[in-house]
Amino acid sequence: LLRVQKNYIELEMRKFRRKKMGLLHDLEDQLLRDELSKKQQQLEQAHAMLIKHHEKTQDLEYRQQKSVHALREEQISKQHESELRNQKEYMDRAERELLRRHALELKQQPKSLKVAFREPQKELQIRKQFRETCKTQTIQYKALKRQILQTTPKEEQKAVIKQLKEEQHRKLTLLGDQYEQSIADMLQKQ
Repeated sequence: LLRVQKNYIELEMRKFRRKKMGLLHDLEDQLLRDELSKKQQQLEQAHAMLIKHHEKTQDLEYRQQKSVHALREEQISKQHESELRNQKEYMDRAERELLRRHALELKQQPKSLKVAFREPQKELQIRKQFRETCKTQTIQYKALKRQILQTTPKEEQKAVIKQLKEEQHRKLTLLGDQYEQSIADMLQKQ
């Protein structure tokens, strides 16, 4: 009886040890799975942060480039306006100086020569009028070009622009011929 009892106890002990080993093994597996899961979460978070950081960096670079581009365009525009203003001031000064010199020369000339000096002044007026007409024509051409480009399909735009340029060139040439003829007629009447 004692031997049977001893065998039974040994059997139960072995069962208990096996069960304990199984539980320990399960616990180790669970801990390992938990650790792997945590590491994966950390990796995913780090990856998400890297992507977010990359996107923000790209956005910042884009905004910076856009800002630099806008600043450059503004500077070019201001420089262009300044150059145009300076050129206009220079042309106005030169014209005033020319008119002043003509007036001074007219005062210093005898009366018989004063009549002959009026003609170059008329020629100057005709040339000035021609320049202003050319400017007006150019402004009108640019406005017409913008208007046509808005309504013309892209594939036809090149041909339309070429046609417009030819038309503008023809008109300006015709205008120049007319003004030169006016000056020639005036000089013939002298």
